[in-house]
Amino acid sequence: MDVETNGAEIRSILDLFSKFDPSNPDDAPVTEARNLCACYVGGAWRDVDSSQMLLSRMM
Repeated sequence: MDVETNGAEIRSILDLFSKFDPSNPDDAPVTEARNLCACYVGGAWRDVDSSQMLLSRMM
């Protein structure tokens, strides 16, 4: 992946998570968080379904 594509991808992820509202959950941020964990952390995260996750905002 080239730097330009990576930068666009990071902006897309930041945009997605900046709109996250824990009082009105949307599947997209939860699914993306699960995919990031599976990709970068690995292990058991590869077997976790996004429906098993609870995502909350940290300030």
